[in-house]
Amino acid sequence: MIGEGAGCEICFAYPNFQWKNAAAHNAGVTVSIVGLAAKGANDEKILYEVGQKNGQDDLLKKKIVSNINAYLIGAEDIIVEAHSKPLSAKISALGGLITKGNQPTEGGNLLLTFSEKEKLLQETQGKVSKFIRPILGSAEFIRGEERFCIWVKPEEVEEAKEIPELAERFEKVREFRLLSSKETTRKKSFTPWFFDEVRQIDKGLTLLIPRVASEGRDYITAGVISNNVIVLDSAFSLFDAPLFCFALISSRLHRLWIGLACGYMGTSIRYSNTLGWNTFPVPELTEEVMEALTLSAQKILKAREGHYPATIAEMYDPKRMAEDYPALLQAHEENDEIVERHFFGMRPKTDEESLARLMNLYAQEIKKLGSVTGKRPSQKGKRK
Repeated sequence: MIGEGAGCEICFAYPNFQWKNAAAHNAGVTVSIVGLAAKGANDEKILYEVGQKNGQDDLLKKKIVSNINAYLIGAEDIIVEAHSKPLSAKISALGGLITKGNQPTEGGNLLLTFSEKEKLLQETQGKVSKFIRPILGSAEFIRGEERFCIWVKPEEVEEAKEIPELAERFEKVREFRLLSSKETTRKKSFTPWFFDEVRQIDKGLTLLIPRVASEGRDYITAGVISNNVIVLDSAFSLFDAPLFCFALISSRLHRLWIGLACGYMGTSIRYSNTLGWNTFPVPELTEEVMEALTLSAQKILKAREGHYPATIAEMYDPKRMAEDYPALLQAHEENDEIVERHFFGMRPKTDEESLARLMNLYAQEIKKLGSVTGKRPSQKGKRK
């Protein structure tokens, strides 16, 4: 797969490690070292990894494997490709489709800070209260920030237009969209009381998944929020969601898969619904497993509530989680055990082993679909 045209393959690899030098302030650079050899020249390949010695990441370990693929793991040559729906038939059947949140494109006229919301309520003597909804994007959710938006349902348009303060804002949205270079956005100038792209479903649970996550966190920090909250397009959303999906997304395995399949934006992990969630090779889900995952999800959420008012950023700080938020860490570790035993029967000993097993599961699922891939992975957003 690697260097196929040149007839070569990876004979050894030292996957991602942080570059260190004697400079006072080291640059945030991550490096991978790869060795190439003529195809078939080496039956055994070497994967290096860093272990700990006296609490320091300075012990170099090596593992002999039969093949090193493009993701620098010991597994067969296969490339993860985007899928339009989850590989798991059960997840698809239960509506587990992750989409982008709602895109405003409104020039600052439909979004409100807390003080702007309060001022608008005062100016209209509370008449706009039914049209104001809380909003959450990735940053707002992770940092615990409070923002709002003007949200008008189709049957409420005429009523909203009768309020002068709202009518003025709608006119500004119309003018803003007319100046867009995108034809689709200009067309939305005829409905300035709506967001540019609306995906909200006001029923059931809503899962929010940040589109970009800190590399340092061990978990994807998804959230379960009220369906009254509008999800912004800076996050992904799963509307009317089955709660067991939260347990899967919140697992260590899923965090590892996203890092492998979706790549990075700078040093942060970027989430993708089609490339990360839809390709996550979840084994067949029985009613018993879904019930266990649902209970596990509830334990994680209850642990978060117990640490209120700490923000998601604070609770998932890897330097503080074990000491300051032990109940949350324990809930995640219990969830990891449930997920990993469902996937593999027994828990892997290392991240590298987890990734290799996930890749093999993915390969099995792809073969079931009759799909053969020989494409190279996209370099967009990949770590250099």
